[in-house]
Amino acid sequence: MHLMAGSLGKWMRLGLCCSLLGAGQAVMADNEPRNMTAGEIALLPVWCKDAQSFGYGDAYFNTSPRAPYWVSVMGKTFWAAHHHCWALVRMHRSRAAGIDANTKRFLIEGAIGDYQYVIANATPDFPLTPEVFTRMGEAYVELGAMSQALEAFEAARKSKPDYWPPYVRWAAVLISMGKAKEGLEYVEPIVKALPDDAELQRQHKALQAAARKAPVRASHSAAAPPKPGKGGSTAASAAVAARGPAAAASAVAR
Repeated sequence: MHLMAGSLGKWMRLGLCCSLLGAGQAVMADNEPRNMTAGEIALLPVWCKDAQSFGYGDAYFNTSPRAPYWVSVMGKTFWAAHHHCWALVRMHRSRAAGIDANTKRFLIEGAIGDYQYVIANATPDFPLTPEVFTRMGEAYVELGAMSQALEAFEAARKSKPDYWPPYVRWAAVLISMGKAKEGLEYVEPIVKALPDDAELQRQHKALQAAARKAPVRASHSAAAPPKPGKGGSTAASAAVAARGPAAAASAVAR
């Protein structure tokens, strides 16, 4: 029965991934980014260096000596989480100056495929689930796929209601689209729920400043975010830029 429940949960998550992926986008989660440089790897979370494909194998062959520690922290999903690292590399490359539109889209879609792979293989207690969904939402914003971006941000919030980055990311997108009032209203619940989170409060001030400078456009009601929990934030976030929808949500939590 436990095995059946686990399998059902996996397929439910896979179904959500497929709905988020959208028509016409191929899942490119099988191949790692080619020729990853030392500089690119240095930008990744520290645990990526112990994941498979980064000089080490899986749980059965050429295992990193530090892998057992990361498994104790992240659970067995650690053995699928290298795709998260791959996605970060693809997104970094997609933002390089002078990259052509087709290559940029190819890289972003590949990153989304990697994020989908992680979610489809994640256990219910995987601690990075909200971050993976948030980064997926950011990638969709850069493709201009706003409905899928919002769905990903909502999935991040549902997985951990007091994880504030998805609130901030979507609020920044709304503000950059000229919907300043909606953007500030959207992030307000989490700001009130976590009054002692210094980084969140700083982000809120940045959003307010962006809202004052944003153009005023026709407003439509945004989906109301679920009521946040009362726990503290588990991730820091980079500064929010409101230079357009893609720029607004492209800041990456570290």
